[in-house]
Order: sequence, then C-alpha cells, then structure tokens
Amino acid sequence: MTLPAITFLIPAYNASGTLAQCIGSLRDQTFANWQAVIVDDGSIDDTFEVAKRLSAADARIAVFRQDNAGAAAARNHAASMAEAPFLCMLDADDWIESDFVDCMLPHASGGHSPIIAHCFYRRVTAAGVALPVEKAPDLTGDAAKREFSSYCALAIHTAVFPRSLFDELGGMDTRLATCEEWDLWLRMAFCGAKFRPVPKCLANYRMRSGSLSRDPMKLVRDAVAVITRAASLRQGDASAAADPHHLGPEISQVRMLAWVASVNAGGATDLPSLAALLPIFPNVAGYEAFLAEVTLHGLRTGLMVADEGEVLECIDDWIVPVAALFDYLEGRSMDDISQLTLVCEKMAAALKPNGYILTAHAHLRGDEPDRTGFDWSRPFGVATIKQTFESVPGLALEKTIETELYAIHLFRKGEAKRTSVSREEYGRPLQPTVAKFIVWGPGGMGRAAAWETETTTEIPVLMYHRIAEEGPATLLRYRTTAEDFRKQLQFLHRQGFYGLNSVQLGALLKDGKPVRGRPVLVTFDDAYADFATDAYPILEDNDFSADVFVVTAKVGGHSDWDRTYGEPAKLMDWDQIRALHSKGVSFGSHLATHRPASSLGGDMLAIEALESRCILERKLGAAVNSIALPYGIADFRVPSTLEKCGYEIAFTTRQAKVSLQDNRLSLPRLEVRGDRPLAEFATLLGLGGAFVG
Repeated sequence: MTLPAITFLIPAYNASGTLAQCIGSLRDQTFANWQAVIVDDGSIDDTFEVAKRLSAADARIAVFRQDNAGAAAARNHAASMAEAPFLCMLDADDWIESDFVDCMLPHASGGHSPIIAHCFYRRVTAAGVALPVEKAPDLTGDAAKREFSSYCALAIHTAVFPRSLFDELGGMDTRLATCEEWDLWLRMAFCGAKFRPVPKCLANYRMRSGSLSRDPMKLVRDAVAVITRAASLRQGDASAAADPHHLGPEISQVRMLAWVASVNAGGATDLPSLAALLPIFPNVAGYEAFLAEVTLHGLRTGLMVADEGEVLECIDDWIVPVAALFDYLEGRSMDDISQLTLVCEKMAAALKPNGYILTAHAHLRGDEPDRTGFDWSRPFGVATIKQTFESVPGLALEKTIETELYAIHLFRKGEAKRTSVSREEYGRPLQPTVAKFIVWGPGGMGRAAAWETETTTEIPVLMYHRIAEEGPATLLRYRTTAEDFRKQLQFLHRQGFYGLNSVQLGALLKDGKPVRGRPVLVTFDDAYADFATDAYPILEDNDFSADVFVVTAKVGGHSDWDRTYGEPAKLMDWDQIRALHSKGVSFGSHLATHRPASSLGGDMLAIEALESRCILERKLGAAVNSIALPYGIADFRVPSTLEKCGYEIAFTTRQAKVSLQDNRLSLPRLEVRGDRPLAEFATLLGLGGAFVG
C-alpha cells in the first residue's frame, strides 16, 4: 500500500460544529494522497462521534481519543500516528483551499536543510466575511531567528514541514497552554531549518467569539516563557546574538503584553497583573510608535472577533482599557513632564503635514483632583497629556470627545482651526475590576494621602439593614435606596476611607495603637436577599466589602419578625451566602431566631449563640467569630456568654464610633437611617458639610 505524502494533525475539542467543514476541505484537495489524524482531546460534546462518522466514510482519516490534555499534547499524539514524511497542523475549525497540497509540497521538498513551506492566509469573521489576505514577514536566512525571538510570525495552519524535524525536536512543548506553535517555529529556526514562502493564499482561519480570548494571563505567561527560551538560544548562536535589529527580550515581552491586552480589551483586563508576569519591565522610550502599532493591531483583531452587530456596542468597552494600556506603558516609562514633552515632540515630528495624532486617556484624580477620575498612581492623565500636546509647535487640537471618565483628542499637524467639543456618555456599566478605581465627584482626599497623613483612634462601623426602594412605610428607617447607598459609598471612597472586616477590626483593637488612614467597617443585619442583588454590586463597584449578620434558622425564608408592619422581606439562601463568601464577604451570627438577647435565659442565649456559629462555620467551611445582637439589646450576661461560645467580637446598636478602649464584645455602631437626608451621612462620619452625591 502506498504511504500518504502528507499527514494533517487535527486536534479537536468540542468541535462538532466545524469538524466536517475542516475535513471537507481535505476531501476537496486536487492531490488525493493525504492522511488526516484526528485526536479528540476529551470533548464533552459529540465531536468524537462526528469524527468516527467521517472516518467510516473515508479510509484516509484516522481517529483517536485522549483525556483532555491540551492542543499541544493532542498534536503530539496525532504526529505519533502519522504515516507521511510531511506534516501540517490544521485546527478543527479552520480549512484550506483545494490546491493547498499541490502548491505546498513542491516547496517543502529538496535542499540539504529541512524546509518549512508557508503560505498566505485569510481570516474569516463569524458572519462569514473574508478579510484581507495576510502573510508572514520575511523569514529567510537569520530573519526567522529574529522574528520568532519576538513574536509568533507564522499562522499554525499555513506551514508544511518534515515529520523528521518535528520528531527530532521532540514535538510540541506540552507545558505551554498557549503559544505552543510559536515555540515550535522558534526551535525549528534555531536548528537550521529554512522557511520558504509560497506566495498564494491557501488557508483560512475562522474567527470565532472566544477563539482569541484565551486567558490573557496564560497568553502572557507562555509568551514570556517562549521569549526567555529565545534569549537562551540566541546566546548560543553568534549570528543571532550579533543581530542589531533584534528587539531584545524585554521589549519583546512588552510587545506581547500590549497585544494581548489590546485583543482582550473588551473584557476585564487586569493590566498590573499581566505586567507582573514580566521578569523586567523596561523603559520603552523610543518604542512608542512601534507599541502603538502593535496595540492598534491587537485592537483591530479583537474587534474583528466580535459579531458585526456587536462591534458598535463594543467600542465603549474597548476605549477605556486601551487608553489605560497606553497610560500604563507611559506611566512605566515616563515620570516627569520633560520626558512626556520629548515623546510628544517625537510623535509630532514623525507626522506628515496635515497628519493626525489621536489620543485617548483616562481622567486621573492625581492629575485633576477636583473632578471624577481614576485613583491610579500614574503621573499623567487627560489634563497633563492634552496640555503637553497643545504646547508642541505645529500641532493643533481639532476635536475633543469628552466623557466623565476619559477624553479623546484629535490633533492635526498644521494651521490651527476651530476646535469642536462634544460630550458623550462613557458607555455601558464598567466591570468591577475597573469601577473600583473610580473616585466620583469633586474634592475629598485620596486613600494614599489619608494613609500618609492621618491616624485615628476611632473607627466608624456603619449599620445597614436593607437596600431597597419599596417596603412597609413604618420600616423606612431600615431601608436605604440603591441610589443613596451608591452615593454614600462614593462619598466614602472620595474621602479616602478604606474597608475593614470584623477580623481586621478585632486585630486593631487588640493591638491598641492608633490606626493609619481612614478605616471603616460596613455591616448589614439580617442577611436580606437584596444584599446579594442590590447592595453587593454597589459595594464591589466602589471597592468595599461588608460583614453580614445571619439569622441562621431563617435562612432562605422571610423576616417574619417584621410581619406586624407588613409583608416580610425575603432573606438570602445558603447558596447566595456561600457565593458571596467566596467573593470576600464576611458573615457573622445574628443569633438563630432573631429574638433579643435580653428575652433569652442564660442557657437559651448560649444555645442560640453557639448553634448559629456552628451552623455558619459548617455551611461556609470557615471560622466565624463575630456576632451582632438582634435589636442591639444586651445585658451584663451577654459579653461573657458570647466569649464562652467562641466569639471574639460583638456589635450592639449603641450609636457611636468604635474606640480603641471599647470592650470587643460590646461594640457600638453608627446606624445609617433611610429616613434621613443624604447630607446627614457626612455628619455621621464627622465630615459635616462635605459633598455627598
């Protein structure tokens, strides 16, 4: 039997919807002597059944199955079953043109060194729109070593290469969750293989929502690993080490950080966490134009993945993260006005007459302390950057789009014209990972400033019950609207308060020393269901958490202790409580039945206190050492009883701030009443007259 000339390695994970088209493109080949090896990588849909049906209809298709181990392991598995001397890695959601094999094999054959033939390719959107043809950069000679040392310069399904070379290199590195093909091309380049272009578009890459949005942390982590390997290989290669055009590992890693962050800019990209993966964050001065190009390419790529109908809706999601990316890179490389001015002048000098510079930057509190802005520790924001660009000779500001959180400016190289200014909404609700850095409103004191300049011996513990719009009129005191609650938390953030939990408060009281900054503890009694639906999202948006005190025998039920005033409100169930606990919300006891401690005999008080604590610890899988007494009513027996039941901190409703001298088992709180004007909140915190809103 004649052996096949080429084997296609096809890893498949949950690919039942696309595998048939992929295999169909092989069946349409004008060259018939091929083999396809499909390895199902532990799919949970019917991919394996689809693959078996395709194999049953065509003897050239072999099908295998493995536990989920990743694409690299699946390709290695497929290669071990390959019968042909040449290989091509084809993903299960991509396809090739009918003359792919006929065109590629002649270029992959011959010569003394292994040859990797590679063609042009085209991206196809989720809606089926074919985008412009793309090709790899020049990879001839030592250029391949240079390019692959910096980024993945070759699309995976565009290459045909000798199986012997793949085997010699040990296949793909299964330690890499991403970037595994880049790592393979890199090692091929440094083992003497030659890359030969085939100037024809022969491959198609399907752009599915989610196909590029792999975990950004994994992408950056694996990119760092590949670039680090490249640096090691270059040290042992005289010609590569002497290449003056190589970016170097540090700039290459920043390049990948910029691209990954931009591709994923529509989601909650955590730039500091991504940047922390880089071994060294270099000064990128001189690479501004290059990094801007990389960022714009990533942004375009990320936008193309979205369904066409979603693109306009995505624009606002992309603007703030991309602006933040530029701010982040600038903040790491520039720390004074002279450096910023130099960069602006370089950008202006590179412009042709009537050329444009488009800037997008966030408003920063450090830059503009009297307005809403991000509390990021970066040197420059909208105000300084705009002013610096305006000071560059020959640049004129033509258009401004101003939002509450960021601004976009269009500068032109040429004569000044009238500047147009439009004001727009900043877009859809922001992700909590972004929203928590926003300080809303004018004035106030930043957390960092308060931490550096103030100490206190009194700590406010705020007491809430419900966050709700409606309920019995007689219970209005215990009900704060969501709008007022948001304004109150924005006030706390704006005035430099930072959140504590009861464990941290207990530790501060034990220490007995003055506390730095402006601490506050937010508490909620009764564990109403609206805490999960209405209160927690507002807390999260403003970078606070809370302690919630649970009536353990009533969980999942209603506040029947309020039934004489009207319809009892719903309480959280255990699933909601556990979910919030996993997000950092602290839970304590509100006894078991919501009866006042003074109405319980000594034994019954101990039983309720101990029972409620044990239930909470069993349900949460964590220690519970705090309690708030229902109605705040206590007598002389209570502190010693609670201590015997394992509690370390207990709250009443006595109206005062907690002082360092207070008994930890009888602490006061400040009730936030829903029937009081919003302005009284500032007075409650000792900041009467300060803006709340």
